[in-house]
Amino acid sequence: MIIQTQGIEDARDEVNPLLPPGIYPGEIISSEFKLIDNAESKYNGVYMLNYAVKAQGDEYAATAFGTIFMPNPDVMKQNDIDRSLAQLKRLKIACGLELTEEVDDEEFMHCELQVEVSVKKGKGDYADSNTVRDVFPL
Repeated sequence: MIIQTQGIEDARDEVNPLLPPGIYPGEIISSEFKLIDNAESKYNGVYMLNYAVKAQGDEYAATAFGTIFMPNPDVMKQNDIDRSLAQLKRLKIACGLELTEEVDDEEFMHCELQVEVSVKKGKGDYADSNTVRDVFPL
């Protein structure tokens, strides 16, 4: 079978291009809690909020990934707890959410915000990726 296509010559050379570091408008497209279950991790037994933001550049969009560790005084040092609380507060403010003690991973879905994107160098077989450095309200 042969299927005709158009525009292949004009398509980008990269399948998943990275955005250069900067601040972009974006929307959270996934948000979920994951329990760290790795005895070798210093955060074993801690939940983390993994979220993805579709950030819109001038020519194309890219996905940037963010992680916030949920504070757990049984496992984490105080400065790590303070950093996690600050990140969580900034994300809630950027999404226009109420600052409550409860966090629902679904409350962040489809939140529109400004996202500061950085580039994380890949390790081993992993490619470079865009990561969330900070978030701001639109």
